[in-house]
Amino acid sequence: MAKRKKQSDVKRARQEARPVELPRADEQLSVAIVGGGASGIAAACAVAACARAVQVGVRVVLLEKGRRMGSSILRSGNGRCNFSHEDMRPVLFNQPAFVEQVFDALEAAFANSPLKTSGAPVRSAYENAVLQWFTSLGLVWREAPLSGGALYPFSNKAASVLEVLEAELDRCNVERYCGVTVAQIARQQNRFALEVQRTEEGSQGKGGVASANAGGTAAKDAEGAALGDRETFLADAVVYAAGGGASSLHERVLTGIERISCQPVLGPLATSTELLFGLDGIRARVRLSCDAKGFSEEGELLFRSYGISGIVVFNASRFVEAGDVVSLDFVPERSLARLVDLLQARAAFLELRNGSAPTALDLLRGFFVPEVAHAIVRSAIANCLGAVGGRAMAAGIEAACPFDETMIEAIAKAIKSFELEVKGIGDAGQCQVQRGGFCSGSVNAKTMEASAVSGLYLCGEALDVDAPCGGYNLHWAWSSGLLAGLSIARDLNLLKRKTPPVPFESADARRKDDSFATDPAWRIAASALERESA
Repeated sequence: MAKRKKQSDVKRARQEARPVELPRADEQLSVAIVGGGASGIAAACAVAACARAVQVGVRVVLLEKGRRMGSSILRSGNGRCNFSHEDMRPVLFNQPAFVEQVFDALEAAFANSPLKTSGAPVRSAYENAVLQWFTSLGLVWREAPLSGGALYPFSNKAASVLEVLEAELDRCNVERYCGVTVAQIARQQNRFALEVQRTEEGSQGKGGVASANAGGTAAKDAEGAALGDRETFLADAVVYAAGGGASSLHERVLTGIERISCQPVLGPLATSTELLFGLDGIRARVRLSCDAKGFSEEGELLFRSYGISGIVVFNASRFVEAGDVVSLDFVPERSLARLVDLLQARAAFLELRNGSAPTALDLLRGFFVPEVAHAIVRSAIANCLGAVGGRAMAAGIEAACPFDETMIEAIAKAIKSFELEVKGIGDAGQCQVQRGGFCSGSVNAKTMEASAVSGLYLCGEALDVDAPCGGYNLHWAWSSGLLAGLSIARDLNLLKRKTPPVPFESADARRKDDSFATDPAWRIAASALERESA
């Protein structure tokens, strides 16, 4: 059985590892989607589904630099993919007015498109275009317990989300190629010329199987990826959905559109570490605040050797900067005055029971885990005793330290306000999104079309839009991608055609044989000059 499966995979790879063929001037329309993440896939599905509905031959080509489509989807939500949220308020985004316009435009466009399947069951409580679309694709989803409204696939696996998306791409004959980087996008008469290169990761066609590396002279792009020969692909419309890790491509690929430098957010924070000794890997539920930025949120925090992590920290990373001070409240449900009363009562009880005054650590035993108790005492000593406290920490905090009313108040303040200075992002590789990108003012919020370049659409993380954890950023990706795809469909007259439609022809039907699939001289496309000279 395993042998047959392996043979099938090899055959599939040979059939699907095909070059991107350059359309001739007189051939059918073509749409290029740059970026195979959530927004790029949504855009490809939208325009291809509209073309399929009216049986018009439109080539939709999805280009991804990485090894496979939708890899970011698989990583989201710790592999569970919180793909949306029941409370999708634009005010939670950094560009609320712009996001609200996009959401409203999508609802209007979706309602009058082939994407709205009248027979698809939709829960009225969460009725919006994105959730209706996913329901029509066959995704079963639910609000996970204790998620605060975040929506997950019923399977609790991100693979279920990607599975229904891949099925839709197959159904609509979207051509997919991985291991392809876009070096430049330029207007060429009434079409776009995309200069593309193959990376060493290879290419994949429909179905997601990667091909072997091709021959040719390899080069390096600005990000260090190995590249093959540069070729040109022509398209009638382009969706640029290469955000996040491709942020450095913005300047090289699209010029003349206002943009903001990208920086990773929604990730862990590097902080001062003097008080964090022994805390690496310890979790605690806290209220994290940064008064300078007006941020305050309660949630689970994970201590790391370099600082702090966890959802509440990720959300804080959207606002705090190096030099800011964040404060951890380990007992947010109790005021400082009530906490002092509690500690005084505990101290009196322990002295009566033991016959001697308790130490600071005695006071916190059974209240916090030992690692957190040690850190709180270190903070209290440092704040209360100054330089003496520093020497006390060096000697070991288990030893008895001055314990009186002043020390009790210092411990209470350390519990309620455990302060750490922010040094910056702790690990950029863990950040979920990139803040920055193309300015929202450079895009028509009703279509996602770039104001300065007709036929060019920007969506997803390529734009300066971000939101907290919980499915908001993925919802934005789906929304902006769907709106871009529907806008292209409208511009290509795919929603309501006045002329007889062009017979629909799949990419597979156009190919006479698969002999080039195993050709070692794999080419992405023939150049425009070669086409014109022919």
